Amino acid sequence: MHFYTNSHICAQVIAPILKNEKNLAKFPQCVADDIKRQVHELSTSVYQIRGHIKGKTLLPFPQQGAKRIEAEEARVRESAGEECDMTLKNNIEAIIIKWAYQSDEVLSKDSANLLNEEGKYPGPMTEIKFWEAKCMNLDSLYEQMKAPTTKNMASILENTDSAYYPVFRSMFRNVVAALNEAQDITLYLKPLTQHFQCLEISDFPDTGSQLRPLMHCVCIVYSSSTYYNSPARIIVLMQETCNLLVEAARKYLEPSSLFQASDRSYDIFSSSCGVVQSSYAIKLGRS
Repeated sequence: MHFYTNSHICAQVIAPILKNEKNLAKFPQCVADDIKRQVHELSTSVYQIRGHIKGKTLLPFPQQGAKRIEAEEARVRESAGEECDMTLKNNIEAIIIKWAYQSDEVLSKDSANLLNEEGKYPGPMTEIKFWEAKCMNLDSLYEQMKAPTTKNMASILENTDSAYYPVFRSMFRNVVAALNEAQDITLYLKPLTQHFQCLEISDFPDTGSQLRPLMHCVCIVYSSSTYYNSPARIIVLMQETCNLLVEAARKYLEPSSLFQASDRSYDIFSSSCGVVQSSYAIKLGRS
């Protein structure tokens, strides 16, 4: 709450005051330019942190602003790249480098990495939430990369034969491909949400009867999804499902009862394990 208040003050009060030309008139030009640069960097940092809190990767833009970029794009296009503000072009190229690092960070995230964290045993809902969050973030990146200002920046790079235009084009294609993958996986994993939520609230003896319809849905996902039909993807989902079942068994069985051969809960636990195992075996055997 305090951050949002401070970020609002920064964007609506501090930045406009420090960037106001009348306030900067008494300073030497080099000092005024440095103030503008630092205010822009501060505003950009606050902007990106706000996006990070919301689970979105927000891309920075050049200090010159959208109107200046639009005007320069028209001038560059009309002159076939002969006339160009080199300072603006250099700023755009620097921004593209930052974008490349940001997009690579998003694209490199994999749900399998969550299983490798020591001491953590994520359940299958973690997988579903991961892809929903990644899909939302990639969609945000896509919308920013096809915004009018971004198109103008790309046009300036293309018309001036910049070495960074292929970098931008490749980055955009990678984001589009990753977005298509995330949308496909999110679409097919969504029907599994209800099954996993039921497993989470069920006692261990009741999980056996729920596994067969769950495994049937998992097989449909495997056979229908364009991007989730690989062993690596399904193995992650099955590992997380096993984590959920292990946690349900741990909650159901008291540790002290393991040493009591006549304990009824232990007998129920043993028979339930058999039901769970057979449910897996039957469904996997038919797949």
